[in-house]
Amino acid sequence: MICLGRTPVDITNVRFGRLVAVKYVNGKWLCRCDCGNEIYATYSALDREHGTKSCGCLKQELARQVGHKVEHKYVNLVGQTFGDLTVLARKDNTNWKCKCKCGKIIYRSTKTLYNGKHLHCEHNKLRYYDISGQCFGNLQVISFSEIKLGHTYWKCRCKCGNITKVEGSHLKSGHTISCGCIDIAHRGSKVENEIRDYIDSLISGD
Repeated sequence: MICLGRTPVDITNVRFGRLVAVKYVNGKWLCRCDCGNEIYATYSALDREHGTKSCGCLKQELARQVGHKVEHKYVNLVGQTFGDLTVLARKDNTNWKCKCKCGKIIYRSTKTLYNGKHLHCEHNKLRYYDISGQCFGNLQVISFSEIKLGHTYWKCRCKCGNITKVEGSHLKSGHTISCGCIDIAHRGSKVENEIRDYIDSLISGD
């Protein structure tokens, strides 16, 4: 029972959000949530506009819907990817060890990952134009690889089937147009031509 002045107010079976008051115990109300859990709450906490409306399950559901922090005991982010970051391990109750796609290891909080902010390391300060899918000679760019010493490198697939990593400026300038197979083939053809010329010279007696 709750006393307003000297008049007791019985809120048994009254609903507050997902909670229904069951009985009054030592100054608080035992409430049963729609999910089946039971909690104790004061009348003032239940009656406030933004007061207690569930055992906590509502807060968790809303958090997942809007992408905000989910309490650490309810979530395991290991293996998940957020932007440029892949979660490797838990550091503590609120922070995670992450690997950026550039290879750098950094730490981010659960809130930061879910909010979608700072989902990269400092490499993002070095802006680059995404050339994924473009072709340069025999090379097709598959994806960004890393930024090293200020240079952007791309993972590429050559027409011969090999996978190679090439600096972006070398692709755009035409300096690199294959995994190296064209150079090998060119050298092979050059040697063959020299041998053929030598044999022809012997036959002709020159």
